[in-house]
Amino acid sequence: MPLKEALNIIRGWTLAIRNDPEGVSVLRTLLLGLVLCACAYLAGTSLLVTPKQKEYEELHAARQKLLQSTPDLNGNRPDATLAQLDVNIRSLREKITINRLKEKLYTEQWRTISDPEQFTKSVFTLYPSAPIKMGDSLRKANTMEPRKLATYSIYPILIEGTASFARLFDYLRYLESNSSVSLIDDLTIESKPAGENQPAGSLHFLFQVGRIGLAETMQPAPQTTGAGH
Repeated sequence: MPLKEALNIIRGWTLAIRNDPEGVSVLRTLLLGLVLCACAYLAGTSLLVTPKQKEYEELHAARQKLLQSTPDLNGNRPDATLAQLDVNIRSLREKITINRLKEKLYTEQWRTISDPEQFTKSVFTLYPSAPIKMGDSLRKANTMEPRKLATYSIYPILIEGTASFARLFDYLRYLESNSSVSLIDDLTIESKPAGENQPAGSLHFLFQVGRIGLAETMQPAPQTTGAGH
């Protein structure tokens, strides 16, 4: 269609609409609806489509970056990654070996410390290196019921005897510093009157002394023992 004819048709429609008030109203309503639809489209695109598109692009970029930095699980890992994994494995194995050796060492130390024979000789001052000898001062040594806990037990002995304050003090200090003695408890001291075989200033003492035994190395408590004369 020639441009001139098209312009004439448009002019004819324009004159017809101007002379028809109802047609003008319908046309305005139609144009307003088109404008509102265009505004709604632009608003929806700005508020919904554009942010989602941006989020998708960011996720896609992050995914590509992760794929580039992650070693191939089908065997095509970089040599540097494999080398680092080998170093980490060797380090973990060394730590496991060291911890096992420490555990074995600590267990052996506890076995030595909780040895019943060593404990008995220490309590009765039978070692030559003991700074004090209490053989003539100890009267009784009775074993008591073990105190069993989760990972270890305490084996107490009730010690009874008579000695001067100075000897008793030295004896308790010796037991306190002895590694095989883990418990000194319930100490009772009473003064004793001077007698035929009892020097003045003697004290009668009674207390508990015990050793610790690990659960895996528990030994039966020794039998009741008499000491002294």
